[in-house]
Amino acid sequence: MSAKPHDAPTPVVLAYSGGKDSTLALAALRADAAVRVVGLLTTVSPAHDRVSIHGIRRSILAAQARALELPVFEATLDAQADNDAYESAWSVAFERAQQAVGVVHHLAYGDLYLT
Repeated sequence: MSAKPHDAPTPVVLAYSGGKDSTLALAALRADAAVRVVGLLTTVSPAHDRVSIHGIRRSILAAQARALELPVFEATLDAQADNDAYESAWSVAFERAQQAVGVVHHLAYGDLYLT
C-alpha cells in the first residue's frame, strides 16, 4: 500500500497472536507511511486465560499492547469452538474495535508460511 503525500494513512486493525508472525507484520505495517495500525485483534480462551493460538497469557498480551501503545480487542472462544463460533466471535470483536477506533476497512494478518 502506498499513499500519495497528501493522503491520510489507511487505518488498519492487525490480527495479533503475540507471536513472531504477527509481530513481524506489525513492524512491517508500522514502517509503511501509508498505513496506521489502530488496534490489535486476537482470540482468547477464558478457560485458560490465554491467547488461543500461542497460549500467551492475557496479562502478557495486555503488557504487549501497552508497550505498543495500541488497544487490544479480544474475541472470546471456548476451547471446543467450531468455525461458526470463531467467525461470530471475531465479527463481534471487530465491531467493538470499530466502535472504539472508528470505521476500519482493513484487517491485516501476518503468516510466515504464506508467500
